[in-house]
Amino acid sequence: MMQLRMDGFNWDDGNREKCQEHGVSVAEIETMKKKIPTFKTDAEAERFVATADLTQYDLSGARPVRFEFEKKDEQLNMRVPKSLLDAVKKRAKARGIPYTRLIRETLERAMTTQEL
Repeated sequence: MMQLRMDGFNWDDGNREKCQEHGVSVAEIETMKKKIPTFKTDAEAERFVATADLTQYDLSGARPVRFEFEKKDEQLNMRVPKSLLDAVKKRAKARGIPYTRLIRETLERAMTTQEL
């Protein structure tokens, strides 16, 4: 038996009975949300967000993103044990960010939340 996954559904009053015949309740139909489209450019995404009613879209897969605005004009070179760098890279990969950003975030957090 082939299983299908629905990301959204456009329907009218005539479809209610038919959907219920297939085991889909009216409540389920009314809570289905549209899938966020894929964008090729940031400008395309910005236009979508500016004009779309986001309450109609499934945002369950969204995750917070931290933007970095401050210019990074200094460099740091340091030696660390291979095991530590491997652990940092693994954690950064799990978060989907470059490992250098994870190191920078950790330094920033240490400077703002802990006394030295």
